[in-house]
Amino acid sequence: MTQSPNKFNRSKITKVGSEANVSDSNNERSNKQHRRAWFKSIDWSQGLSLVRPARFDRDILDPFGVGAPQTVVLQAGSFLGDTRRGGSCNVNQVTWIPHCHGTHTESISHIVDELVPAYWVVPDRPIRARVVTMTPCQLNATHETYAGRHQDTDLVLTQQALAAAWDRVQSLRPSAEPDADTDLVPIESLVVFTGWNQACEPTNAGSAPSPFFTNDAMRWLVEQGIQHLLVEAASVDRLEDDGQLLNHRIFWQVATGEKTIGIDSRRGASITELIERPASTTDGDYALILSVLAWPLDAAPSRPILFPMFKHDVEI
Repeated sequence: MTQSPNKFNRSKITKVGSEANVSDSNNERSNKQHRRAWFKSIDWSQGLSLVRPARFDRDILDPFGVGAPQTVVLQAGSFLGDTRRGGSCNVNQVTWIPHCHGTHTESISHIVDELVPAYWVVPDRPIRARVVTMTPCQLNATHETYAGRHQDTDLVLTQQALAAAWDRVQSLRPSAEPDADTDLVPIESLVVFTGWNQACEPTNAGSAPSPFFTNDAMRWLVEQGIQHLLVEAASVDRLEDDGQLLNHRIFWQVATGEKTIGIDSRRGASITELIERPASTTDGDYALILSVLAWPLDAAPSRPILFPMFKHDVEI
């Protein structure tokens, strides 16, 4: 039987014994109650899109130097897809590189042979996400490391700064004290902003190197159980890293040089890059809906949308 893509990585492990089954049933009911309370705490009318709009004439964020995505009018036989030139309707043919052109979500297949389409690993429900703002520092200003190719002046996001930003949000208390049940819904996603997009706006991204995580920071994210990582940077690794992709490998738990998915690999995790920060977004906890095009590829264009849970007053 063919497994439904929407059911990927959602199989349940059945415990042996009636006592374990009763316990699982009780836990499931409890989890549903917590999630229902969490749903009620979300303002679903205030969606904040993290998508960076595509531009076909130029792409001011071109960190990999591949040029802008292209679109041309479709012509097939007597058909012309341009109403301005006498066609009956408009139809365009697009050349698009998911990893380079705009907001995209990628799966473990970015670094292994097995195909796990990105849309398979994205939850088909809202998930709890934490939004943090970080200030990059030079690699030589920290005791943390990046084992791949690097320079001492590279801008990095450290475990120390990440943990501090996480704790700051954790310490927030909304003006109206939330139902205790909402805090029992796990944080599955982390959204990291650094201001890199804004720094690149007037010119190409080459003039503002994309900050990347230290290996220590990426291990910390895995330890926190973050399944879905969203960043405005072009990559969680150094852009020129000789193809090592060490942070990608740490996040998905794939050994260096390995091209197969192992028993301990995090095949249900995803990385979303090149997001854009809405002006009204503050640090805090949100609900996240992560929509990904159903392309059978390791990466595809995506549309992450945040919904505020409570009012946050955080100075950034």
